[in-house]
Amino acid sequence: MGAEWVLAALMAAQLAVPAGQIRILDAVYGDAARGRLCDATLAVEQQCDERESCLISVTNGICGDPAYGLAKRLHVAFKCGRAPAQLLVAAEGSVIRLSCAAQAARPGS
Repeated sequence: MGAEWVLAALMAAQLAVPAGQIRILDAVYGDAARGRLCDATLAVEQQCDERESCLISVTNGICGDPAYGLAKRLHVAFKCGRAPAQLLVAAEGSVIRLSCAAQAARPGS
């Protein structure tokens, strides 16, 4: 991933997020090594923001096919409450689960 993407995700991580709720900071889909990516943030936000957990199918349905014929990955930066931001990377064809459920059970998070 480019330095700009990491910097943007880290800056967004400063946002206040209620305990036990997912906040998507950034998401991209495609082949990062070849720079063939699409912005998947809105699609992932619609599935996950402000929820305790969510499932994401890693397919071209997220934001099209930015790297036709190549293996693609979904990179998602997200945060739960005051916890540090997390980065998940998943291969095309998989289903990933984002969850803040453990944090929701902790008082004072």
